Amino acid sequence: MNHLDGEKLIRDLIATGAGTITPSGVIFDNDFRLEPHYTGRNFPVYYDKRYLMEMELTPVSSEPEDAPMTLLLPTPEKRLERLLERGGYRKAEDVQINVWRTELPDQIADRLNIPHESLMELNRMFQAVEKKKGPEKDRLAAAVLMAQPDYASQVRRLAENLVRQGHDHGRY
Repeated sequence: MNHLDGEKLIRDLIATGAGTITPSGVIFDNDFRLEPHYTGRNFPVYYDKRYLMEMELTPVSSEPEDAPMTLLLPTPEKRLERLLERGGYRKAEDVQINVWRTELPDQIADRLNIPHESLMELNRMFQAVEKKKGPEKDRLAAAVLMAQPDYASQVRRLAENLVRQGHDHGRY
């Protein structure tokens, strides 16, 4: 493939009748079919990194033309605002949340009442939890188990205030 002779390839395509000469170049049918994924309202899901939660947002008053929107958290706050606006969700009461997949530790996931949480606060919580790796995430799960928080904002505060092991030991 390093030494592809494009000129020879095009001549062969034209000679076999598979290629057509246009003002823009030579085109040929390779049986590849394009399918539309953009509906004009919601962009297709793009998995550009590992997300902690994948959920589907559905309008409470579902019209036939309203397609559910997939949301991946955490995401930058401005992106979340644009996604919600593009989806036509003006108020929290306008949306029904269905969780598809979560990578939260069970101790955290079990404490959340996701359908009744604010999407913005859930996103902030996921941003704080995402920063915790390995043993830190285990300590956060233990702290959640001990503190028994009721809301995503309380889990977020626990994650933000969790001190890394060894940082403050022995200081006054």
